[in-house]
Amino acid sequence: MKKDLVRQRVLVFGISFALTMILLRLFLYFSPFVNLNLGKYNIHHLFLGALLLIVVFILLMMNISSLIIFILGGIACGLIADEWVYLIFTDGSDLSYLTPVSWWGSMGLGLLVLFFVSSLYFWKKKKVR
Repeated sequence: MKKDLVRQRVLVFGISFALTMILLRLFLYFSPFVNLNLGKYNIHHLFLGALLLIVVFILLMMNISSLIIFILGGIACGLIADEWVYLIFTDGSDLSYLTPVSWWGSMGLGLLVLFFVSSLYFWKKKKVR
């Protein structure tokens, strides 16, 4: 696999991941009571991200690969990472999404994911030389 292709994938994943988290936080900061409800069920964006990630993984498993797939993967991971700490460490209410625990947890996990992806990229790049 070409180095340029891997770098492109890492960049589009990282940018779409970070933008998803930033845009979600901004949107829900200004509209904290917006929810996706199907009947009596509240569907958190973590679950939408998980569903999208399943689709992305299946496409990659079938060797269907393009930058759009990696953008969708970044969006899916951003949706998941944004709510992970929030749903574990808060009561899951609309207003608790805006608490420092939720905000710092989301930012910390987001940075950890970006650090992990970057580290793997540079490790792989160094190993190929």
